[in-house]
Amino acid sequence: MKNTCCNLPGSTIKLTTKPGCVAYRAQYPLPEAYREAVAAQIKTWLDEGVICRAKSHVEYNSPLLCVKKKNNDGEYTFEKPRVVCDVRQLNSILVVDDKQQLPLISSIHERIGDKTIHSCLDIHACFTSYGILPSDSHKFSFTCPFTNIQYSHLKSAYGIRHVGAVVTRTLQNLIADLNQTNPFSDDGNYTAVCYVDDVVLSSRGSLADHCELVSEVIRRLTKANLVLNPDKVVFAQQSIHLLGWSVVKGKLVPDPRKVANVAAWGSITTGKQLASFLGLLSFFRSSIPCYSRLTRDLDSLKCFKDLAPVWTKSHDDAIRNLKAAAMEWHH
Repeated sequence: MKNTCCNLPGSTIKLTTKPGCVAYRAQYPLPEAYREAVAAQIKTWLDEGVICRAKSHVEYNSPLLCVKKKNNDGEYTFEKPRVVCDVRQLNSILVVDDKQQLPLISSIHERIGDKTIHSCLDIHACFTSYGILPSDSHKFSFTCPFTNIQYSHLKSAYGIRHVGAVVTRTLQNLIADLNQTNPFSDDGNYTAVCYVDDVVLSSRGSLADHCELVSEVIRRLTKANLVLNPDKVVFAQQSIHLLGWSVVKGKLVPDPRKVANVAAWGSITTGKQLASFLGLLSFFRSSIPCYSRLTRDLDSLKCFKDLAPVWTKSHDDAIRNLKAAAMEWHH
């Protein structure tokens, strides 16, 4: 919605910077092949009121980048790149005293793991639904590499270091009372939690009670000028995929899609590849028996650029055993 922002208390994003510091980084050259994608994204931002033409002589500038975007096959490619701002320099001078932390994924799993009906509400363009304090908007500016026109953000975007904390706090406050008293059920077997821009509603009562709970949350989000993404919303399911795991009929198991990625992992020839593989597996550490023992001989190899000189049959065995242990949950 072009002329509206999230209106929840504390939702305005402040960009307080260190005294005397300015974040300016010249725009990087971008290949001509990205011209169309950049132009389309800028038009979308303008149409949705996310940005506006910058006032003259804005001394702040964060360069645009084109990064890989997931396609319909689940692969990250540059076919239709995602256009983002490189805000690392701006982040380096922000004065942020926000101590809000994201909830632990394990705590969310504990709260919803024994529930039998689940809905997940994904908020469309959540970060760009939060307005920037007007007096700070010039600090979040960028220059189009193909037109040399500078724009300033009226609304926030992914990457600003404390936006996730603001989103988490405001959404948690929005649904906090629903975790204390359930007005739609007598048994109280329900929970409402959020993780950044995802709101998860789980219950163990009747379907009618669950639907009333979902309706109430949607009413609150609508009143707060937050719009759902219809392509990512899941309503009243017995199983749900959440943060790398699946809740299936009251039981918490690794997401089979993630486990399939482990099984399909190709040959490992560099320390970087090994670190990525172990990083994926560590997500399911609690579900893999003897995880530390299985990875003991591999951990010390992550610092090697080329693994060929140090790789042995025992390392092949360790990889095979880890994949087998992960796949136990897939069947």
